[in-house]
Amino acid sequence: MGSFLRRHLALLLGSLCLVPAALWQLVLLAKIMASRIDYPMDLEWMEGGALYHAYRLLQGQSLYPDPAGGFVPFPYPPLHPLVLALAGRLGSLDYAAGRAVSILFFVLILAVCAGEVLRDSRQRGAALLGAAALMGYVAASVPVMLSWYDLVRNDGMALALPMLAAACVSGRLSPGRIVACALLLSLAFFTKQTAIFFMAFLGLAVCLRSPRLGGLLAGVTCLLCGLLLGALQWTSDGWYYRWISVLNTHPLSFERLWLGTRLVLAFAPFLPGIALLAVWLRRRGVLTPRSLVWLAMLAAAIPASLLPFAKIGGFNNNLMPLVVIGGLAATRVVIDGFDALVAHTRRTASPRLERALAVAAVLGGVAFFFVNRYDAQVFMPTPELRARAVALNQLVAGLEGAVLMPSHPFIPIRNGKTNDQMHVMSWWDASQSPLASRLDSDAFLARSDPDWLLAAPIDLSLPAFAAAFERRFVLERRLPAPPQTLVGASPTGPEFLFRRLPR
Repeated sequence: MGSFLRRHLALLLGSLCLVPAALWQLVLLAKIMASRIDYPMDLEWMEGGALYHAYRLLQGQSLYPDPAGGFVPFPYPPLHPLVLALAGRLGSLDYAAGRAVSILFFVLILAVCAGEVLRDSRQRGAALLGAAALMGYVAASVPVMLSWYDLVRNDGMALALPMLAAACVSGRLSPGRIVACALLLSLAFFTKQTAIFFMAFLGLAVCLRSPRLGGLLAGVTCLLCGLLLGALQWTSDGWYYRWISVLNTHPLSFERLWLGTRLVLAFAPFLPGIALLAVWLRRRGVLTPRSLVWLAMLAAAIPASLLPFAKIGGFNNNLMPLVVIGGLAATRVVIDGFDALVAHTRRTASPRLERALAVAAVLGGVAFFFVNRYDAQVFMPTPELRARAVALNQLVAGLEGAVLMPSHPFIPIRNGKTNDQMHVMSWWDASQSPLASRLDSDAFLARSDPDWLLAAPIDLSLPAFAAAFERRFVLERRLPAPPQTLVGASPTGPEFLFRRLPR
């Protein structure tokens, strides 16, 4: 009995301590998601803008029109709004449907993480512990991501698609897998522009294994992206590329580059050590092709995360690829190292080092989850906040005529107001770009023709609209207790109700 315990001590410790700690992190995250999936307001101020883009698609309106018409889109590709529109067509376009889409892609991310850890591992017990720990690690990143995984944003979709692409080519290569990888990478690129880094590094990883199949991946990906780009340019009269290039004009802050690096390393301080371990294993010839693929994805995640984080409007959600893929790459490298260690100790008949390192890894995982505890209530709407959000919807529904809400444009839509909406963030982005001279706030207000304006303080400070609002509206009253967004770089809530001046 004593011999059995010594041989399987790490597995027993993992089953009794590590797995429950990881599962508890997943339970906490599920509890957060369940508490707010049907919350009737933006949890983060760009949720409503994403849903309004989907609404425009359902109404047959363009996402990338000439700005002279008044609508200013988010500077992102159209695939995420299209998926939201399809979800709305199947059911009802609302916050719950949009968050369900994000939860679906988060589940896909977890599935890729677990699958890539379990595949090709010679030590099944260690791999199962690694898969459980990795999923718990992703869930434990809630404070770093500020519980972003279920928000109506394109981040989860933009991460899940390149991860699925990498999973296609992390094992055996074949032309069919290459084509599937190319399709997923192309879809990722038309979800968020940062996919270009995954296209480059993943293509390089495939080329190192098979130059012929690497060339096929590059050719098919370029062909698909070129066709989709051409179609979008044609259907938007050439405006598509000009709109999604808006972010290219925003300057980088080296201070924020360093801040983003510190945030990631504070949560995952093991990443530099994993890089050194990977180099050592590579030199010994025991690093598997699957781990090499995920190390390439980790290299791509560094610019894909830190560059957008360092730009104007960058926020913690931009760090999601680096945090998630960093955990997966680290787990793959550790499993390769453990497999090599087991093979070595069996040849030398000295299993003590193997057992000691395995126990140390399990205890390190338990310590990680202990250190990264957090209060889930911080990310959950309180009953009072939910009541305020419900009251806001009732107020909007009861206003006669058209209602404009620049920071929360979907709330009027879900309450039966069909006038054109805007989002203040898209106007801020465009005002920092060469398109600034073509923005026409008066044209937008003439088209929307709102009878009421429900504004947050940030809306009234928007230079393009401040004077136009003053010419058209008079303050009706200030809301005594408006609901505020729960997370995000710019917490907002509609505090001022303005009435249209007589025409």
